[in-house]
Amino acid sequence: MVGDKIREIRKEHNMTQEQLAQKIGVKRSVVSKYETGNIVPSIDQLYKIADVFSIWIGELLDNMTGDIIDNVIKKSARAIVYGALQKEDEEIERTNAKLDIIAEIMFEELNEKGQQVAVERVQELARIAEYRKPSGPSQPQAKESEPDSAPNNA
Repeated sequence: MVGDKIREIRKEHNMTQEQLAQKIGVKRSVVSKYETGNIVPSIDQLYKIADVFSIWIGELLDNMTGDIIDNVIKKSARAIVYGALQKEDEEIERTNAKLDIIAEIMFEELNEKGQQVAVERVQELARIAEYRKPSGPSQPQAKESEPDSAPNNA
């Protein structure tokens, strides 16, 4: 979890929550919430934290993707068992937002050529049925072409 990593690196640098909070422009309680996982730092805050410790932002995100995926799987299983789909959907939306942050941060770390290759690989994956979401009523289906002529009233 990103909060655990922040705490670990902060302690390695012999820094208090109060000191880190002052350096990144937040209250000590916010740093505490980052470290306990009650809130996830914004991209800007992650960059500030990385700058304070002179580390690459990816170090803060180490294993975060795996943790998020594990949480999604666990929460999805609970949703099926308890029927708490609405609450779980909100949780999945928050998780997707976290994954978007990770993707954006990692994409921004790539140079222009790396970004182009990343886009090409995502496009390749999108063409593979195994990696696509199933079509459902909320997703438009491809329609067969309809005749352009008006109905025959003869």
